[in-house]
Amino acid sequence: MRRTKVYYIGVLLVFGFCCALLAGQDGCEPCTDRDGDGYAREGGICGPVDCDDLEPDINPGIDEAGFCLCDDGIDQDCDGVDCQLPEIYTIYQIQNPDDPCHPAPDSEVTIVGVIVTEVTSQGGFFVEEPEGGPWSGIFVYDPSGAAPSDLFPGDELTITGVPAEYYDMTEIGATEIMRTGTCEPIPAPSVVDSCDVAAPGPLAESYESVLIQVLGPVVTDIIIMCGQFEVDHCLWIDCEVPGIELGDTFDSIAGILIYSYGGFKINPGDCSDFDPPVCG
Repeated sequence: MRRTKVYYIGVLLVFGFCCALLAGQDGCEPCTDRDGDGYAREGGICGPVDCDDLEPDINPGIDEAGFCLCDDGIDQDCDGVDCQLPEIYTIYQIQNPDDPCHPAPDSEVTIVGVIVTEVTSQGGFFVEEPEGGPWSGIFVYDPSGAAPSDLFPGDELTITGVPAEYYDMTEIGATEIMRTGTCEPIPAPSVVDSCDVAAPGPLAESYESVLIQVLGPVVTDIIIMCGQFEVDHCLWIDCEVPGIELGDTFDSIAGILIYSYGGFKINPGDCSDFDPPVCG
């Protein structure tokens, strides 16, 4: 009896293996893959069921949540439900309009574990993702004073609010701010070319509100009354430096890249952001 049972199971396994190889032939269940995405509608020996065999971007191999294909009324991964958009975002997703997880207009977002890079006197502050890089920074407007009164660069925060464009610069209007750490490392400045981040440079938008550094800049224009000067014939530095002259050269200048009055500018935090320093 046992030998007969083993023989019968072996026949079934061999038959199943042959059917998998000879799918579509007589005696075997066909594996129909009309859209060529590697998944068939039959299931069984053909693998996971393709719930839409006419659409290659809908199949069990799609990472629906990972690509933020949510709340669109389509079940891309064939699990029977449409995933929900996340409530927690990264600054990269908020700032980059081409990111698949870019939030919808006027939607509330929460960012977690971001680092304060500069506190301003205009009722807000800049934060950045710890890893830095393009699309990693954003300005936080705090009209209700939700932030701790003793906020400092290096503080780690969780922030909830609504992203918006204010005079063509993206900011989060904060409704809740919680400090989750202090004295965290401030992201290292991203080294960029001056004219790449000056309007209309190709990297200007992606480095908005990010801590950046330009190397070897040469002073090419000065506006005394505005407390600004230009370097490399393209990028303005939003800082008044006493005694500065045309042709002066710095080893480097660092600061937050801001957008103001129709142009991108570096906003140094203090005199130590200049090398050599412009103060004693």
